[in-house]
Amino acid sequence: MGQTPVLTRLPDDVVARLQQAQLHLVATVDDDGFPSTTLMSWLVALSPTRLALCVDTRSRTFHNLTRRPAIALELLGDGITWGVKGRARVSAERMASPPFPCARVEVDVTQARDHSSPSTVFRGPRYDYALDKQHRRGLEERILEELREGGP
Repeated sequence: MGQTPVLTRLPDDVVARLQQAQLHLVATVDDDGFPSTTLMSWLVALSPTRLALCVDTRSRTFHNLTRRPAIALELLGDGITWGVKGRARVSAERMASPPFPCARVEVDVTQARDHSSPSTVFRGPRYDYALDKQHRRGLEERILEELREGGP
């Protein structure tokens, strides 16, 4: 079995499906040179070659990206398993929507690879909010909209 082709952009159907909150795996490079991973749900595709992330400025991910902009993501969703490599840059030091300090980080896609497997239907990871935290859905949508538009 051969390797899947390495593309320089995401297919349009994947871009269309990366407009809502869903869990993705993000990897950055730590100070010691080793990968550091986190789950992230506040991510949207701006175009086939650009993603936008909401990143907590107190996090290791933010620390890593501001020092070493190399980033890898595993984009996960129902029917989506795409590996992406790129370069990250802070496009807004402070977002207005999140209830804690977050930056808007854009990723310029340099490589994209379909990680799906023939005859396998992938179901993306899911999460939900506790009954007393359902208001977070509205907050989450405001954050995604700010990511899409680049401002509040």
